[in-house]
Amino acid sequence: MASPTLDAFRERLRSYRDDPVGFARDVLDFDPHAGQVAWLENSTLPENAITTGNRWGKSSIAAVKLIWKCAYFVNWTKAVHAAMMRKHEPYMCWNLSHSAQQSKIVWRKAHSLLQGKKASWLVREVKLTPFPRIEFANGAIFEARSTGRNGEYLVGESVDHINWDEAALEKKFDEIRQNALMMRLLDRKGTLDCTSTGQGRNEYGRYFLSGLPGPKRNPNLYSQTGSTQDNPFIPQDELAKKITGMSERMRLQNIEGAIVDGGGDYFEGEALDACRDEALDEFLQIIALDEEDEIAWAQLYVAPDVPWRARYPSHRYAHGWDLADKQDFTVGYTVDASTTPMTIVEFERFRRRGWPHVYSRVRDRKRRYGGITGIDNTGLGDVVESDLADIAPIGVNFAGGRKDELLTNLRTAIGLRQLRWPTIKPMCDELSFYQRDDEGLLTDCVMGLAVAAWIARRAIGNSPASTIR
Repeated sequence: MASPTLDAFRERLRSYRDDPVGFARDVLDFDPHAGQVAWLENSTLPENAITTGNRWGKSSIAAVKLIWKCAYFVNWTKAVHAAMMRKHEPYMCWNLSHSAQQSKIVWRKAHSLLQGKKASWLVREVKLTPFPRIEFANGAIFEARSTGRNGEYLVGESVDHINWDEAALEKKFDEIRQNALMMRLLDRKGTLDCTSTGQGRNEYGRYFLSGLPGPKRNPNLYSQTGSTQDNPFIPQDELAKKITGMSERMRLQNIEGAIVDGGGDYFEGEALDACRDEALDEFLQIIALDEEDEIAWAQLYVAPDVPWRARYPSHRYAHGWDLADKQDFTVGYTVDASTTPMTIVEFERFRRRGWPHVYSRVRDRKRRYGGITGIDNTGLGDVVESDLADIAPIGVNFAGGRKDELLTNLRTAIGLRQLRWPTIKPMCDELSFYQRDDEGLLTDCVMGLAVAAWIARRAIGNSPASTIR
């Protein structure tokens, strides 16, 4: 028997059927900024795409919209509703991304928003297997899924709304969109949203640009950009520091939300694209995210409970670290040098943790994998090597022209497709926008990988690593 309080909530809920902004504020206790309001009000076409800078809040507003859609069966007419009920088919929403781990980010935000006193009444049940799933009290279902294997796992189902998170990272965006997603939406006249940061003028970039105002605008696509500066909750001094470490093109992509060509300055864009192996994305377990919901720590698994190192304990592993104690990032890679091409199997990136934490992470990596450890000791003399003497690291000094030697080795390895890695966006961004005149730029991911690539060559016996000490 319904309580008077619940009846009052249901009555108030009716007033937000056509008001997603009011629903966000009053039911979810989420106050969208002006750019997010524009997205909720204007992204009403069959296809909608928003490309923003980091920390604009695209994941949060995607979660809000997915909840609102489920709460009201948005786009269902009374006739469709009746027909679906007769067939016992629920209103269905998906959040998709290139990996199952990435797809969970928006899902978790939605789950968090639904924990409030008012919003919790919307939920009937939450399940985590086989897919993260929220079943609403009205029968609607919201799931997080992967577009792995070009959407192969999605075939055969009908959906009412899809949010495609970080769609710009899909190498086969057009194929997945046309052959997998649009076919899932067809019979229900469902809608597709793409929420992403840019990744150059690739397939997604061209698609997004076709929805911007102009004489050749796609009438079925609404496109919106968003700058990080739109978000009033980001401290401006923090944002200014972040911008300082970016090239102009990286700033345009990661702050202004522009579609900017990457690659071609130092590392070839085509070579970088070839080294990023999307097949590895399904095996990447994200252990920690940073404040921008980017990967801070991740490693490859060969099965849900089997890390790469447990499956291949006899392989030769190489670890490369670019070390920092304060403002810069400490970045560490582990490369399996026994595979062809060599495979990045673990990545970690953090800052402002202090030397004891840095040393513990370097030791932990050595303990779990064995192998050879290379550390950046530029400006630190022999202090770091001495402090880590128990794991016998190889010190790598970037001074005296050795930095060019390291970078040339990395560029050669990438150009010859001797490395492969899963989608790790902070690393991908730095590599894409790296310029050899790198004074003042963020280079921690690049230099950490340069050390790892050099040490990996030593691990397979064809690099005189002592020449860069």
